[in-house]
Amino acid sequence: MSLKLANFQLLWGVAGAREKFEDMVSQLIHVERPDSQRIRIVVGDGGLDSFEGELSDPAGIDVYQVKYFPDRLDDSQKQQIRSSFATVRDSKKFKVKGWTLCLPIDMSVDETEWFEGWSAKQADSGIEIRKPWDALHIEGLLLQEKNRAIRESFFREENAKLLRSQVEHLEKILTELKQRGNRNLKVRINPVWNGNRLLAQIQLFNSGNGAIYIDSWWKQWGPDGKKGGQRSGETVHGTLPIRLEEHDPAELLISIDCDVELLSGIGVVDGDQHLWLATDEDLAVFKHTAIAHRLPGADEPPEEPSLEGIKVEVNASATRPAGMAHDRFEVTFTNLSDRTVSVFGARLGWTYTPPRAMPKLPGKPSVAQAGGNVTLTRQGKPNPIDPGEQVLFVLDKDVSVFLVEIARGDVLDEDIVIEFAGGGKMGWKASMDEIPSIVRRVANSVVDSMRHS
Repeated sequence: MSLKLANFQLLWGVAGAREKFEDMVSQLIHVERPDSQRIRIVVGDGGLDSFEGELSDPAGIDVYQVKYFPDRLDDSQKQQIRSSFATVRDSKKFKVKGWTLCLPIDMSVDETEWFEGWSAKQADSGIEIRKPWDALHIEGLLLQEKNRAIRESFFREENAKLLRSQVEHLEKILTELKQRGNRNLKVRINPVWNGNRLLAQIQLFNSGNGAIYIDSWWKQWGPDGKKGGQRSGETVHGTLPIRLEEHDPAELLISIDCDVELLSGIGVVDGDQHLWLATDEDLAVFKHTAIAHRLPGADEPPEEPSLEGIKVEVNASATRPAGMAHDRFEVTFTNLSDRTVSVFGARLGWTYTPPRAMPKLPGKPSVAQAGGNVTLTRQGKPNPIDPGEQVLFVLDKDVSVFLVEIARGDVLDEDIVIEFAGGGKMGWKASMDEIPSIVRRVANSVVDSMRHS
């Protein structure tokens, strides 16, 4: 197999490629710069991946910033590069004299023009922004005899066999897709009001040939879905994922937490990432009925309970319960205030940057997926939570696969959030600190267990 960084995702999977690329580049840096060090990622590490020198050296250190962007540098990737540089530039813990960006691709003409222009604007920082380690440079290092051990570790023949196996598996999937061209899923929707809360009853019926695996529901808003969309496995009633054999029905109940007037699509997504939407006529009836049966005054915001004086602490962790093939994501909610609080539910949510384009149906407008979320299950003590008491929420094994979506490279750390629902609209949000790193650790653990199952 030719030694190409473009094969990394095929060799190690979408989620595993990032970690493997960072490991490999760090090893190459150490061979080229024996005094270099790699930083274990923790909160407040100052944006360092690898560096050469002493942090206490007043002359400064040489920083190597590793970014696994396997396709291109769009606005999101450019912003991450700028942010990483700004973090080390403004650090109070060390001084930087040189900065090198490491990428698995060769930049295009436009990308090179942007990078050179941006680099020139950083002259006042006093940091020398050096020529990036791109695919050509890194592949050249891997071909050197001194780096044979690294090359064989990440591109060994065992991986070549794995690649061929994955290609054969892909060909099999494509053949099956051609054979399943007559699939047909009927989607009907009905509004259900629970007080001032609007729910959607989704009725499914597999009327085509072959089974259909439904892994999540979908809703979109704005004209033709242009304002955004949400994909989730969280349900009020019914269970996802679910497999529908031929002529099988299913029913789901989901929450519609946006203005019904803005809705432009409700449906489900199958295991092949095919979007099945209710018809435009069905959606029009849904919206008309929902608006007609809305309670008087539902548009008026209810009086909210006060959050004044309530202090809470949220901690995330990864554990490996007995008999579980991968790590489990856990969140501890602690009441640090002097009065009782109630927490009725929790979920892990994330946003895609930029929004993900969804597969387009013939005759349907293109839509983009803004983000996703998954429900966390409560363990132990019910409400209320007294001062000083804790409650544990965990991500169940059956829905852990949703974390794989976070590991695909288009979710920023600051866009991973844990939300807790209190009374009315009262609630709490937690983000950053150790949460993103713990989520990504569990996601990679899930991916590894899937690859070895």
